Amino acid sequence: MRQRAALTLCLLALLPVVSGGVARAAGDPPGHQEVSKDPVADLRQLTAGLADSLVPNPNEVLSAEILFHDLRLYWSAQENRQGEIAAACAEWVGTITLREAAGRSGMLEANSAQRTVEWFGPRLDDELVGWIGRELALVSKGGSVALRAGACRMLTASQRPGARMALFAATRDPERLVRDTALGGLVGRDDQAVHTLLIDLLADAEAGKLEIRKGLVEEHFRSARIERTDAAFARVLTYVRRRLVAEDWRRASRAISVGRCLEHRVMLGPLIESLPVWMERGEAGLQAKRIQGDLLDELQRRTGRKLGLHPERWRVLLEAVRRGELDLDAAAADGSRPYSEANFFGLRPWTDRVVFVIDRSGSMAYPFSANPDDKTAESRHEAAIAQLVAFLQELGPLTKFDVVLFSSDAQRWRKQLVPVTPENLRSVASWAIAADTGGGTHLRAGIELAAERKRDGTLDLAALEADTVIVLCDGDTDEGPSWVSGFLQRVNDEARLRFHAVQIGGSGDGTLRALCEGSDGDWLRVDG
Repeated sequence: MRQRAALTLCLLALLPVVSGGVARAAGDPPGHQEVSKDPVADLRQLTAGLADSLVPNPNEVLSAEILFHDLRLYWSAQENRQGEIAAACAEWVGTITLREAAGRSGMLEANSAQRTVEWFGPRLDDELVGWIGRELALVSKGGSVALRAGACRMLTASQRPGARMALFAATRDPERLVRDTALGGLVGRDDQAVHTLLIDLLADAEAGKLEIRKGLVEEHFRSARIERTDAAFARVLTYVRRRLVAEDWRRASRAISVGRCLEHRVMLGPLIESLPVWMERGEAGLQAKRIQGDLLDELQRRTGRKLGLHPERWRVLLEAVRRGELDLDAAAADGSRPYSEANFFGLRPWTDRVVFVIDRSGSMAYPFSANPDDKTAESRHEAAIAQLVAFLQELGPLTKFDVVLFSSDAQRWRKQLVPVTPENLRSVASWAIAADTGGGTHLRAGIELAAERKRDGTLDLAALEADTVIVLCDGDTDEGPSWVSGFLQRVNDEARLRFHAVQIGGSGDGTLRALCEGSDGDWLRVDG
């Protein structure tokens, strides 16, 4: 590391000598009288213990926080060990990253990793960045997955070219976690090389050449702005145009999202020309309505106009834009999305492939009424089934559906989506009404069943026909909302399910809202 001999001597002169180490720094935790004899070795030992822990381990984290005070002193006082300190901290951060991916970490661990990364940020000069990139982040150096992931996470705090190049290399690491960590470190960088790399990674991932968290790439492009003169423009536009009309609705959905980075005049034509393609598919009974709604939503957002499923009207508007008669940048989009005519407790989602996840816990036997003593009112459960049937009737025979009921467990009416027919509606209504209400509110079991999540936690994408899940629940869930973020990252990154939810009554723990907001769905509460 760079020599700072004069500074080091000054620091050492200011530090009182204590047997076995350096005296406690101001602001250290009470009772922390002296530094560890070897805080680097101690941190490595704590990291090994944390790696073996199956549950969040606050004691290990608190011990590490005390050690970090010592390491900060060592950083300046023992420059010859800065590489060791950086490596030990990277291993700590990477171990927490591994645990987060496995759902085994807690808030204390997450905060510790983030504070470590933030502390290193101002210290990441060109020399240290280069060393971390060469010695810690590269798979060829033989470091553990945790070390490589931690190194990538530390490099996210630097905007230096060396950090960018190291993260570029790590996006091709053989381990998915390292790739995703490096990818996360590139998201949000306004750099043409980054734009080009990410759109190429996304195309490779869709082609099955590698696995990455595609939602990170979407996040990047949704916030980026790419102009016609930019080096990445042609690549991004080509990706978007081809996938807007892809047979796979998930690719079309992702293309709409990625296209947010392109200016209105560029995107208006491709969006309008893809609209009749998806209308024809819908008329043929193919899965299409979700994309129809997304296209209208994007056109409305970009133009401030509500012209519906009428491509000819949109083409007239496009010609006005090309003649300079309409300034799209000044057009006032009202922010509301287009709604279908079908109505479920006020929700109006665009879908023709839907799974309902309906609460049948004990409280669903209560009257669906503002008056809890109303003996003549139908139950919440009965009201939900009646609304479900009416909603499906409005969607019509080209729609396919299934229903999951959940309480202390979850059960599914069919193992695949079936068409909306009078016979199927009578059958599902009889099945659902006959199911006794009672037990707990294990919403997660119902959601995972609807999402075709297998026992090993992987997603059966081939079996997942639905593009929309509509949830109805009347209170706090047994699990709480903490699982939602991980579920959306691990499962919905590929599934692209949109969750809409109805909460009956005033109680709730935020789970429904988290599901909807994390998947761009709608959430509402109704009395009853």
